[in-house]
Amino acid sequence: MEYRRAKKEEIPDVMQFIEKYWKKDHILAMDREFFDWMYVDEDKVNFYIAIEDGKIYGINGIIIYNSQDNPSISGALWKVIKCGNPMLGLELAEAIWEEIHNECAYGIGLNVKTAVRIAKLNGDEVGKMKHFYRLGDKKDYQIAVVNNKIIPKVQKGSCQLILLSENEFSNKVKDSILRMNRPYKDKKYLIHRYFNHPIYKYQVYGIQRPDGSMESFLVGRKVEYNHSRILKLVDFIGYEEDLCQTGYALEKLIEENDYEYVDMYCTGLEKKTFEQMGFIYRDEKDENIIPNYFEPFEQKNVDIYYGAPDLKGIKMFRGDGDQDRPSYSRKMKGEL
Repeated sequence: MEYRRAKKEEIPDVMQFIEKYWKKDHILAMDREFFDWMYVDEDKVNFYIAIEDGKIYGINGIIIYNSQDNPSISGALWKVIKCGNPMLGLELAEAIWEEIHNECAYGIGLNVKTAVRIAKLNGDEVGKMKHFYRLGDKKDYQIAVVNNKIIPKVQKGSCQLILLSENEFSNKVKDSILRMNRPYKDKKYLIHRYFNHPIYKYQVYGIQRPDGSMESFLVGRKVEYNHSRILKLVDFIGYEEDLCQTGYALEKLIEENDYEYVDMYCTGLEKKTFEQMGFIYRDEKDENIIPNYFEPFEQKNVDIYYGAPDLKGIKMFRGDGDQDRPSYSRKMKGEL
């Protein structure tokens, strides 16, 4: 069995494997343009395959967060089929490390019945992302199910949210700030991820302090369903001291856009930061339903699990890995 990076001319074979062994109508099996955007980096394909006599027995797609010699990565789509080797999946993952020498592999969106168990057997630490939300003050909710309507009051914060263009973000973001985070996501990755997405439109906000300085950034995505809308906060870069001062600005966004709620999945940020922002922590006792899945829509609460060999200093969000990936392309939805 040969373990190696897939070649560009093998992408149709990888897509066919996904269609046959993962999910028939999966976007990565149906949309070559989106596949290339997500997994092709110039002349390299960020999919590894286990192949023998021209037949693919396993695949593992990876998200590479920076251009260092030892980059941070996340595994995304990992699937093997029976071939008489029960270690095939682990050997494929080992082949990735041997070529890339990644500083760490961060798993996000781990299946609690399978991937969580495998991660623990592999010696990784596993956790569950915290989910915070702030409701809009509405009479009726079409997306959320609100049985206990609590909307904490927020004081007028000292920071404003400034919507940024790609050039403005590129000029303002500092690599020293980006390197404070694990995983380290460099400017090239962030611009490709949030400004050059072929399907989703993201809003990248700079958190502006009273003196006009800006070192922290917040990324959101508006989602519409059933004639209503919400805002998902999918990434944060910078200082929590800035983030905790954005509650009033976010409340204005809720009012101006008539959002049912704003929410955020994260790990590594302090609970008190969100309390200062006027957000509620959704725990097991929460009576409300704050949906996470929209393609297709599922009116239920969802827990997101993550893992890594070492969780110290990790800050991860819904926008990492492939968690905020569309299920349908514009072509699949009949828009093209």
